[in-house]
Amino acid sequence: MRIVSLCHHTIPSHHTNTQQLVWTTTELARLGHHVEVVCCESDAVGPAWRERIVDYYGLDALPDSIDFVPVCSDRTGTILPEARADLRNVLHARRHRHELVHTRDPFALTLALAAGLRCIFETYRVDINEDARFGPWRALNYRRKNLLGVVTHSDLCRQSFIKAGIPEARVMTNYNGYAAAHFSPVLTREAARAHLGLETAECIATYAGRVDVTKGTDFLVQVARQLPDVVFLLVGAAAGSEEERTVLQHIQEAGVRNVRLRPRVAPSEVAAYLFASDCLVIPPTAAPLRRHGRTVLPMKTFSYLAAGRPIVAPDLPDLREVLHHEENALLVPPDKVEAAAAAIRLAVSHQPATEKLGYAARQNAAYFTWQARAERFSAFLENVCAPNGFRLGETKQCQ
Repeated sequence: MRIVSLCHHTIPSHHTNTQQLVWTTTELARLGHHVEVVCCESDAVGPAWRERIVDYYGLDALPDSIDFVPVCSDRTGTILPEARADLRNVLHARRHRHELVHTRDPFALTLALAAGLRCIFETYRVDINEDARFGPWRALNYRRKNLLGVVTHSDLCRQSFIKAGIPEARVMTNYNGYAAAHFSPVLTREAARAHLGLETAECIATYAGRVDVTKGTDFLVQVARQLPDVVFLLVGAAAGSEEERTVLQHIQEAGVRNVRLRPRVAPSEVAAYLFASDCLVIPPTAAPLRRHGRTVLPMKTFSYLAAGRPIVAPDLPDLREVLHHEENALLVPPDKVEAAAAAIRLAVSHQPATEKLGYAARQNAAYFTWQARAERFSAFLENVCAPNGFRLGETKQCQ
């Protein structure tokens, strides 16, 4: 199948969605699909562009059946740069008439559907189905027959689409994944800390992801006050950004000295920090899901599982789809500082029970590789196209 995937960011970039996009489309290409990823221009475009993509995301190689096509310019300061990029991407897709358009961008979906292109929409967001402000957007797009299907990152999100009127058979939950090669060989804590220059004797609880209050990192600072003997390592700070300054302000106001910020690293470098940790933390707060409404089952969850370290996370419906209390994680009531601190204290204690959590997590991770995700994705494409007389491998388009 010829698939065009639309992205309004540069590739490679630090945006998490580009990591998910590159890995998923690469694995789809390895399954025999021809994939064209349309994105923004950057300084990396040129003969060495594919090598840059491989190196940044930690791929072993890019198959010949995937192409990266820079259509729009990444110009900060322009008016509505992402919307302009979405428009240029859709115009490109319309000219080249691929069999299927894949996008995660709501505006790009609207444009592609209006242009008569056959679309698969992928998203983690539940707010677009629950917020009244998106009512006109839903009414405009969900009735379109050329919206062939929706791929969601959690069952929580899937159910929101079904309630919003998308037929159940056209909505798939396909969890995100992790790069298995990044976690092989398995590093001991000591080896990983030596590689990163971290102290061997410290107890380290790590958060790896965007360092921002919308992700709950301010709550981790509150928890750190309760555990002065545990180092809280926050990996993913954008140096000099407003988000970094805000978190540093929270640290200063709390008067804690056991919270350390590390800058963003390439996806291929994250595993070493996870291996170096005594436990891995998803901020035990409901704010990212309920207050900000857009962070659902974060992608870091799957890398955490692969690292085989005890995980502490909030007991929320999205995370309960993958994490199970006292089986592969410790789930705590959200926004309870004392409960979170107690769970982290237990997780870093290296008791047999918590070590078993890490072992179970690593065993569970086998289901969540990018390769396995692409296989499920490919099967879904076959199913949603089949009622319209299309089978994979045929040259005619979905109707």
